[in-house]
Amino acid sequence: TTNGSGLVQDHVLQSLCRLNAGTWFDSRFHEARVPTLKEVLLSVGTTTPICIEIKSDGHGSEIASVLAEFLASSDSFSKHVVSSFDINLLAKLKNDYSEIRLVPWMPEDCAADLSRDIELVRRVCGEGMFHTASILTKDYVCAVQELGLKVWLWCDSSDEGINHAVSLEPDVISCG
Repeated sequence: TTNGSGLVQDHVLQSLCRLNAGTWFDSRFHEARVPTLKEVLLSVGTTTPICIEIKSDGHGSEIASVLAEFLASSDSFSKHVVSSFDINLLAKLKNDYSEIRLVPWMPEDCAADLSRDIELVRRVCGEGMFHTASILTKDYVCAVQELGLKVWLWCDSSDEGINHAVSLEPDVISCG
């Protein structure tokens, strides 16, 4: 989504921040740049929580450590949520930083399984679970919420995807 190429890890921060990150969407956004996490947190203020996802790309442990230290130093543990498909990484984060808020991603390559998913959330002392809306039912979402957990959903940005996600009545919807 920028005018750059290659892996992020192969670039220095200054070059990433100079990339055009908006023209791909619309020429009106030609001045949009890639923000740092610090810039994002400053732009949303202190009242808007965000979910920070750690990708499982082989550098997750390094990224998790830096992220946790950053959140701790900026007094952001109570404001923001960290997510990942990597349950082991989230378990280590929770062990090292007990105050961190976690919402693990549930597997996307198989059907939702309430028992398995609850076990994964409990393993990391998560406050909820992130799921793909298209594989869930309203009964599943209600069962999770009845256990006191939040349901975060991802859906595609089509009318059909959004309408389905809304019909499930989750706590949070994220579209892409």
